[in-house]
Amino acid sequence: MFVAIYLIWYGSSGLYEPDGVSTNFGDIGVGVAVEDSRKPGDYPFPDAEVIGVGVYAAPELGTVATSTVYTLFFPRQFANRSFALMLEDSATLSGVRSSVATRQTPIRSCKETGGEGEYSYSKEHKCQVIYGIVPDHQSDANKPSPTCHPYEHEIFDFDSNAAIIVRVSGSADLVERQDWAHSVVQLPTTVGVGPPSVIETWNGMDLRERFGTALQTGCKVAATPSLATVGGVSDAPTSSDQFFLRWEDSDAVQSVSFVATSRSRDRFVNLWIALGGLLGGIALSRLGATLSKRH
Repeated sequence: MFVAIYLIWYGSSGLYEPDGVSTNFGDIGVGVAVEDSRKPGDYPFPDAEVIGVGVYAAPELGTVATSTVYTLFFPRQFANRSFALMLEDSATLSGVRSSVATRQTPIRSCKETGGEGEYSYSKEHKCQVIYGIVPDHQSDANKPSPTCHPYEHEIFDFDSNAAIIVRVSGSADLVERQDWAHSVVQLPTTVGVGPPSVIETWNGMDLRERFGTALQTGCKVAATPSLATVGGVSDAPTSSDQFFLRWEDSDAVQSVSFVATSRSRDRFVNLWIALGGLLGGIALSRLGATLSKRH
């Protein structure tokens, strides 16, 4: 009987529709080495530079780790400078792959602090820094997939060579499984680490070099999980089709999430409930037969 009740409960749990809200937040920040006498807190670059951050994710139902690519668009004057890709919480990567990365820190616990007096705060995070060198040329092999075209800013115009493009890929934990039929996919923010400034530390981590942060803009592309439907989108995508959801420019800065629901949900709900009902009927029948024998 208990097995029957469990099967009915397990199957019917798939009928619940999550609201798409996730606590699985992550953030992506980029810094470029400062080559002059500017000190921490100074404005880092003489021109109002903008760095582009593209996020491509290919989530799948039932797995937390998601194949992820971060595409960084650097202004050409940053060629040959070192950069720091600062990743927080779900944006951190395992199995990092990049032709320009020189070293990386392990994913570790770090602490964000801020405010003063009664408004001070301290928050624990997972943190990771990936270091590399911005190359001095752009090869076609490094150009990203044309699924994301936020041409609102010239740095993303792939054909004008306005930017040098760097790709860093790996697996990020972007999926929260809600139940057997639903998962919430949360794409990280590209806000960065704060207003443009020179920094030497980040979330308590010594960067071992002075890096300048810049304004960040970006785009996000999520491949629709196979064998799933998409709903509960927190922020409407700039565009979408049966294969991709795309957020571009101002739509892409904040974190966005959506719910992926198994296409076979209804069939399995009916199967589990029917199986539970069958086993429940058998159990009741046997119980009735046992009681009748006793009397």
